[in-house]
Amino acid sequence: MKEISEKNCIKYLINKFPEFEPFWKEHVNYWGKDQGLIINMIPLGNYTITVLKSNNLPKLQEIFDTTEFLLSFGDESVQNAITTGFLEYLLNMSDKEPELKNFKKFLGTKSSEYIRDWIKFTETPDE
Repeated sequence: MKEISEKNCIKYLINKFPEFEPFWKEHVNYWGKDQGLIINMIPLGNYTITVLKSNNLPKLQEIFDTTEFLLSFGDESVQNAITTGFLEYLLNMSDKEPELKNFKKFLGTKSSEYIRDWIKFTETPDE
């Protein structure tokens, strides 16, 4: 299997999720496409939030299956972008909009481990 690289990651996501393309185009029109892959994951996060709010559970599962796939078969920059630019973005947004917390039940093994470790790393000890 060919590894997904930073160069072809967005194209891969658009091919997998044609409904994601308008989110990508809006991002590019405003920011440009050369923001780095981590920042370029924000439109995927926004697309995912839209799918979550529409309660399209099969599509949501497909998104998280795909991000799990990218954590296994993406190069290091893709893996970093999925964790930092996508998963952390969703986690931060779910702090602002509690109904978004439901995304966690769709996470695969690698995504769940990352989220669990990130929460543990960022916890503030009780004083």
